Formats: sequence, structure tokens, C-alpha cells
Amino acid sequence: METSKKASSWAKTPPTQNKTSPSPLHVAPRNQWPSHPTATFFRPALYTYYTAMLTFSRRLLRIFALALDLPEDHFDSITKHPMTNVRAVHYPPQASDSDVGIGAHTDFCWFTLVTQSHTAYPALEVLNANGIWVPVHHQPHSFVVNIADFLKLVTGGAWMSTVHRVRNIGGEERYSMPFFFSPDEDARVSVLEGFRRRGV
Repeated sequence: METSKKASSWAKTPPTQNKTSPSPLHVAPRNQWPSHPTATFFRPALYTYYTAMLTFSRRLLRIFALALDLPEDHFDSITKHPMTNVRAVHYPPQASDSDVGIGAHTDFCWFTLVTQSHTAYPALEVLNANGIWVPVHHQPHSFVVNIADFLKLVTGGAWMSTVHRVRNIGGEERYSMPFFFSPDEDARVSVLEGFRRRGV
């Protein structure tokens, strides 16, 4: 039985690029795509998904701003060219007594959107406020939204990072495509007014 997960990551680069081999030294890396003729669908399909997720993330960020009692467009100025990437991940089935597929962790971006395949036994688990691992069941036409470390910092800890892990012990293949979102690379951010604590 195959036990190790496989993942492929990509970020925003022009979809017209034809790079299929590693970049030489001192050249900005670009996404590398399969060059085999049978894989021609791969790049446009994933860019379509990426574009939709970026649009959705920007809308979600405006909802976050309102939830934080900020103007709806508060984060627009620092997300003109946000740092984003997607991972396509395959988790083979694990033995029921095996170790965790991905150990407990938080993400280090602002937030993560997760779409996952339907499995009878949910592999994704989140740690609730009582220290109990809760399985995240697949819901059709929905995403899991994980608050990540930088958004926790910006809110002064009012919004906590989602501690999560993966245990694919249900005997099925699992596929997931998390989308990671953060502000512009050169954005200057600090703890929001109203969320700052004295001495912090």
C-alpha cells in the first residue's frame, strides 16, 4: 500500500508561459507544467480554478473586514497583487493504526480555503477550543476556511489560527486543493487599531 502523500503547488504566473523545466540559477522561478500531450488540459483547468479562488478570496476578505468593524475595502490597498498559491494533494489510504498523515499544524498565511473530495470517513480534523479533534465532513458546494497565523497576529489574537491535521484512515483515496492567501509581498501590516493590547 502506498502511504506517502503527493502534492503539486503552483502560484500566479502568466498562463501563456511555456516553462516545463527547472529555471536556471538567478532566474525567477516559474510554474513547471507537464509537457506530455495528454496533459494539455492540466494548466488551463488549474488556472481557471486559481482565478475563481482568487476572486472568491477577495470577496471573503471584504466580509472579514466588516466582521472586524472595518470599512469593507479596508484590505484592498494591500491585496492588489496578493501572495497566493494552490496545492493539489493526494492522500493514499492509511492503516487505521498508522500515524497522522499530516501532523497538527497551523498555516502561516492569512487564511486558507480548502476543497476536499468526499470520503466516508472525514480525513481533515480541526482542534476545537476544548482541545478535542473534530472531523470536518465534506459539504457539497462549500469550502473549509482556516484562519492562519498572520491574520491571528493582525487581529491581536482575537481570531485564532485553525489547528488542523489529516488522518486518512477510512480506506479511500483523498484529494484536496487548498488555496493560500496573503497580502502583497511588500505590504506593511500591523495589529489593527482596537485589537492592540498594552505592552504588545
